Amino acid sequence: MNKTSLKISYIFNILIVLFVIFALIIMFARIKFFNMSDPVSEVHWYGMMKYFTTQSNIFVAIASLLLLLEERKVINDKRKSISYGYYVFKLIATVSVSVTFLTVFLYLGPASPGGIGSMLTNSNFFFHFLVPVLSIVSFILFERTNKIDKKYIKYGILPTFMYGVFYVTNICLHIENYKVSTKYDWYWFLQRGLWTGLIIVPFMLIMSYFICYLLYKVNYKNKK
Repeated sequence: MNKTSLKISYIFNILIVLFVIFALIIMFARIKFFNMSDPVSEVHWYGMMKYFTTQSNIFVAIASLLLLLEERKVINDKRKSISYGYYVFKLIATVSVSVTFLTVFLYLGPASPGGIGSMLTNSNFFFHFLVPVLSIVSFILFERTNKIDKKYIKYGILPTFMYGVFYVTNICLHIENYKVSTKYDWYWFLQRGLWTGLIIVPFMLIMSYFICYLLYKVNYKNKK
């Protein structure tokens, strides 16, 4: 990575961290922009933190923070290069917010009564759109590296897998007459029947793997 790309990545990572912090403040303080309604009606911290959206954005903010601290050392000539682990961590975190982005624009937005616009109000403008886009652009254009071994691609499914375990377990604990309320199936994945889980879970894992593979290939190809 040359110094110019390094500095741009450094700026992008600062923005990602700041935007996530800002969005969290908006969410927990229930701040609304231009009197826009918020699709997240939860008032308790658990209700807000239970969403993959929130978790994935916090994850990428942590990954960006760790990476920018290392980038600063290289920019200030205190270190010659950045360890591959920071890039792998950023890759996995970028996969998680990419899953959030695609789920919103391909599934939740079109399925919502308010459309995609309702998914981009208040804190969700940052969580669903701005932070994922900044993370993707930063990783594939300005964090080019050949340090990420192909064997790490499979770890891209970890955030989706771990959240899936939590999500499905929570649903199983609240099944009544083979159905579950949207209070617990908040992404509406199993409203057509529990059998849909046999399709959705593998699909989300495959999508996560494909996203990770694509990010890896674009990143590495740019380096070459």
